Amino acid sequence: MNSESIEVLSESIRNSEFHAIGLLGFRTVVLQSQPALKLEVTVRSSNYDQVATKYPRIGCKLLFTYTEMYPHLLPKISIKAKTNFPDMFEIKMQEEFRRIRRLNRGTQFILSIVTRAKDMMDQMVRKLKRKMEATMAAEELDVL
Repeated sequence: MNSESIEVLSESIRNSEFHAIGLLGFRTVVLQSQPALKLEVTVRSSNYDQVATKYPRIGCKLLFTYTEMYPHLLPKISIKAKTNFPDMFEIKMQEEFRRIRRLNRGTQFILSIVTRAKDMMDQMVRKLKRKMEATMAAEELDVL
């Protein structure tokens, strides 16, 4: 396979992954295409659009900076525009990204990262919700 064929295959893999991410409802924006492709994906907890909720809503933008050799060399990941991110949550998320990076060489890497980030956000919302409900229940007992 010559370098031109590899480039076409890599572009096809990227486009397929972008399409899958879009089908799942994640907002994607190509910030830069030359010299390196930069893709921004907005990831939010399931309750993010519920403005009237009293429970925390978590969101961020994941910035993927591709190399010319994607999918053989995986893109760099940065977490930007964080909303309601506890400090430890970002650290856990970065650890999970490193774990996925070790396990997931090749196609669908971005999709794995994005879907796992959303799952982690939903888990964090549930955890914070339970904490808030326990605190409210304890406060009610104190009032009685």
